[in-house]
Amino acid sequence: MRAWSSTIAAAMALFYASTITGSRDNRVSEMELDKSDALHPRASPESTTAKSVRPTMSTPYAVPLVTTFIPPESCNEAHLTMLSPPGYFIWLNEPVPVPGTTFSDCYPPEFLEYYTTYHVNPTTVGSHVPLMSPLVCPFGWQVVSRKGDYQACCPRAELTCESGYQLTPPQTELDPDRPAYGGTCYSEWPLSSSTYITVYGSASESGEMLITASTSGFANYAHVIDGIVASTSPPNSEPFQNQGTEHTTLAPGAIAGIVIGAVVAAGLVAAAFFMYARHRRRTSQQAPPVQPPTGGEGAAFSTVGNPIVADKPLSPVTEGEQTRTEMDAGVYHVYELDAGTMPIEKP
Repeated sequence: MRAWSSTIAAAMALFYASTITGSRDNRVSEMELDKSDALHPRASPESTTAKSVRPTMSTPYAVPLVTTFIPPESCNEAHLTMLSPPGYFIWLNEPVPVPGTTFSDCYPPEFLEYYTTYHVNPTTVGSHVPLMSPLVCPFGWQVVSRKGDYQACCPRAELTCESGYQLTPPQTELDPDRPAYGGTCYSEWPLSSSTYITVYGSASESGEMLITASTSGFANYAHVIDGIVASTSPPNSEPFQNQGTEHTTLAPGAIAGIVIGAVVAAGLVAAAFFMYARHRRRTSQQAPPVQPPTGGEGAAFSTVGNPIVADKPLSPVTEGEQTRTEMDAGVYHVYELDAGTMPIEKP
């Protein structure tokens, strides 16, 4: 009985591989997405009540994926899985091929923690996946769709294809914040290319089978990982727009400190200058008192308040000439001496 089931599954797989119709338009066109040979990875609102789920305690709307997930080398070996009939869709590294069986090596654990599958109808399998925010695409994946900070990631090229995986958008937008949610990554096979795949029945693995792409448009599928990209800019920063002269802006506190310091410094300089000028003025107006001379040479004394010091002895004068004394005490002062006190030589 089991051999007979495997034979039927193999026959239907070969039938599917040789009769899948159309080209890539069958997966892109909205008019063709409701055909049985097109993949419905997630249900549209018309066919089921399943929708993008907002945050709850058990299924959060956004799950952080902040580091680059690096899958093991075995995930790059193009492990393809054919799901149970009657769909026979072929998936790359399918994490849950049948209920109760999970292969977690090839997907980030944050993604798989909230990944669930369900049957939309007997021929269509859907899945719920969380929004990754922030999102860092796993190693070996590439961005296939971007809108602002939102992006969707699909696997890169592997052994069964030449150009890597592309994105088929959903027939009906399930979440305006997630344009790729409900879409599918797909990879067309080169014509006549073939590979071995793992075949599953309704409950368990049934064996392996050689599949050949006998028509154009033959493809296998992969899951989309979508979310909000991790930001690399500092918070509250403005985008850099000018690469010319560099401008440095000081904080208001720093500017106030500079102004206050400058005012205090100017005040100290002014006070120092005032004290110096005052000291200089006092010095110029006050000279030390002069002791009365002794000896044969005379000295001149003024009869006014400030003492006058004679720098040198008086020179002989003749009649009719006046005697002038040169004084120096910082500022020159010349006074006319009293006639009775001025020494003169007699003829």
